Amino acid sequence: MRFHGVMSIYERRRIKMARRQLDQQRNKQVLQQLGLILVAVAILVFIIIFVASGIQEYRECSAQANLEEVISDLKTLAARAHQFYPLPITMGGGNKSFVGFVEFAIKRGWLPSLAGHSGWYSIVFCETDREVRLQGTTGNAQVELYVRTNADDDSLVVVSR
Repeated sequence: MRFHGVMSIYERRRIKMARRQLDQQRNKQVLQQLGLILVAVAILVFIIIFVASGIQEYRECSAQANLEEVISDLKTLAARAHQFYPLPITMGGGNKSFVGFVEFAIKRGWLPSLAGHSGWYSIVFCETDREVRLQGTTGNAQVELYVRTNADDDSLVVVSR
């Protein structure tokens, strides 16, 4: 028998158990959401670290690639200077001199093709007409190649520095 407004002990226990179950379900849901958030944050941190290290590697590789390309371009220009040096003036050469090499290189279109795509280039003549210095700069690195004639056997030596 039941009186209006009065609950039996059994009903009170049922309500308590129902509240505990609801609390447990809420706690379980909160823990699941918290775990999901932690996993998402861990994945996000991993992605950020991975991308940051990849960007750093890319910058280092890119700088090294530019430096290697500048060296390659300077070697190409040194080989062209080597071709120019022994040619007689009538054939457009230097007649055993580097004087006139810049004008010759500009006429052939060699200098514009080497300017600016990987770095900056310059041709510097030394005190004698038997030596030319080729410089290339990219980023913080500077490369110099000296093209010198060898007085003994009339060959050219490329000296890297």
